[in-house]
Amino acid sequence: MAKKSNVQFSQQQKDFLTQKYDEGETTGMKSDPVSVAQEMQILWDNTGDYVFDPEQWLTPQQIKSFWSRLTRNRRKSSKQQTTAQKQEDDDEEDDRDDENVTASSTTEFPEFLPR
Repeated sequence: MAKKSNVQFSQQQKDFLTQKYDEGETTGMKSDPVSVAQEMQILWDNTGDYVFDPEQWLTPQQIKSFWSRLTRNRRKSSKQQTTAQKQEDDDEEDDRDDENVTASSTTEFPEFLPR
């Protein structure tokens, strides 16, 4: 079995794939990795040059894997933000409870005399 080499995507590739992913999230019409791989091969810029050189073309599997990692990282980030926000809310609630306890503990009660 041939060893797979790790290929680091260029920023241009990452930006393109992230843009396609975000378009799908926004419109609800998610792109197919096969069509995105084909688009990478025929995409032209304003000067008439190809946007991606042949060595920058990605396979549908590479695109699918990138989108899976992007989804996982975004969910993880979102979960961490939600947890951090919940912790902040809990801390604020605890502070309010502390203020209420302090306020009620400074209330003076009538002194009871022993019988």
